[in-house]
Order: sequence, then C-alpha cells, then structure tokens
Amino acid sequence: MSYSRSNVISSGFQGLNFHYRTSNATSNSDKWIPTISGSSSSGVGTYTVQAGLSVREGLRTDVCFEISWSGHTGTGDLLIDVPYKIQKSVDDSNRFIFSGSVSLGNISMGSATYAVLQAVPDTYLLKIVLCESGAAETDLQMTTSGTLRGSISYAGQREEY
Repeated sequence: MSYSRSNVISSGFQGLNFHYRTSNATSNSDKWIPTISGSSSSGVGTYTVQAGLSVREGLRTDVCFEISWSGHTGTGDLLIDVPYKIQKSVDDSNRFIFSGSVSLGNISMGSATYAVLQAVPDTYLLKIVLCESGAAETDLQMTTSGTLRGSISYAGQREEY
C-alpha cells in the first residue's frame, strides 16, 4: 500500500515512503520541500536552505528538516508544513500528543530554557512551543529570519482529505 499527496512521491516499498529535497536539487514537484508560515498571516520569505526528509511506514511518519530564511513577512505563531496529515487526537480534544526536538538558530527564545516541536492534530502543520520552568508554555512567533533544524515522529491519517 502506498500513501501519496501532491507534494509527496511514493517509493513503492509496501507503504514505505522516502523523500529528500533541497533547494539546490533538480526540480521535482513530487518531493517535500518544507516551508514556514505565520498563523495570522502566512507571509512570504527568501529561503537559503529547505531540506526535508520523510519516511512513512503505514501511518507512522518520521520527518526531519532544516530551514533557513530571511525577509519573511508572516505574522502570528510560526508554523512548519509536513508532507502527511497528522492524526486527530484520540478523544477529539485536539491535544498535542506528538512532540519532537528542534534547535533554533538566530531566533530569540526570550526567557524560555528549551523549545519543543509539536504536531498540530488534524493538519499538515508543526508548531514550536517555548518552555520555561514554572511558567506557561508559549508558541514561538514568526521571525523575519532564522534557522530551524528538527525531527518528529507522528501518526498520519488514513484519509488525508
């Protein structure tokens, strides 16, 4: 069984999909190119690095990426696209049950001590949560420039419509 979406290519290995694309590779619209956007206003920016690797076996999806950008005009929470739709929460509460690791380059974390990558249920999006001991978590806001490197494992949906 193979899973596909317009920006994903299937390898044909019984549901195992492998994708890699950098901005310097030859053009292939079927491969995942990670991008960022703002939750309030998507905006546009100039990317210097867009590398995404995705492996999917059944519904389990593993992605890792590196994105560097400048001059981005998006506003609101910083969001990262993924190639497969993220599973709904088991109890339809839209709790964030899938988390991963992320490193931030040239992006201020304020007083936060670490950042966590979270999969937004029932979407094709990841967000970054800033954490500080004894304080409420906050979502990372869009920045005009920066670098993100991250990885996450999540359950995809059977029907991705």
